[in-house]
Amino acid sequence: MARSRDQEAGEAKYEEFHRYPPKKIGEFGKGFELPKEMRLGGKALSVAYESKKVDPATLVRPRKPVSYLHEHDTAGVTTYLAAGSKIVVGTARKVVRVPDEFRKVETLVKLGEFLFLTFENDDGDEVELQGTHTPSLPELYAIPSGKCLYVIDGKRKVIAATWGGGLTVRAAGIDG
Repeated sequence: MARSRDQEAGEAKYEEFHRYPPKKIGEFGKGFELPKEMRLGGKALSVAYESKKVDPATLVRPRKPVSYLHEHDTAGVTTYLAAGSKIVVGTARKVVRVPDEFRKVETLVKLGEFLFLTFENDDGDEVELQGTHTPSLPELYAIPSGKCLYVIDGKRKVIAATWGGGLTVRAAGIDG
């Protein structure tokens, strides 16, 4: 079966980010869909994850996952929470439509295990969303263009997303 451009782009993004080809390509399962709507969390501040990607500084692949912290430094990068989320009650009020370019993708690129993210809500409060081991950490994914990140739990539910501004995923890591 021929691969789509989206699948090829996803594999290329994986190899660019990790600096080695994917060992396994899988599916999320029947019925999995990226959400049409999410709740506006606020200005994205940071995201932390663990990955076995080749270290961009040393060009060495680690034996164990390494923790990375990316602080968002580009205006317009925003965090959104699942519309039905009970995770952060009272902070995510406004429902927004997920842009088609971030939702209508055939492929997601696994970046690593999600540790936490932070954002500033409408009240100016810093909110932290932590990954929990239930039974494993949620995973951090990017779409093939690298312009949107998704946090997806073990039950294949989208917990949060980040997009906007100059957000992208490159060989050096998450940028923007």
